[in-house]
Amino acid sequence: MDHGYTLDIAIYAGGTVSFSGQTPRSKDLGGAEYCAVSMAESLTRCGHRVTVFTPYSPAVYGDGTEITVNAVKYMSIQHHWEMTCKSKL
Repeated sequence: MDHGYTLDIAIYAGGTVSFSGQTPRSKDLGGAEYCAVSMAESLTRCGHRVTVFTPYSPAVYGDGTEITVNAVKYMSIQHHWEMTCKSKL
């Protein structure tokens, strides 16, 4: 559904569980994490750009710091902090 505008949406899914859009298809997630994936995927189907920030885990991110699954970008919170916030201190 196209409303004539596109939003850049960030979802912060902090805590201790690292996940991406692939995770609910391969193992169980908690309710908050599952909702973050579902909401992010629904928003991208509406034409918006969505980034979900999660804790870093090599099992999820491999050697990188971000991945895209079903048009949703998943980014390591730690990487985002180092790239944007830490440099401003």
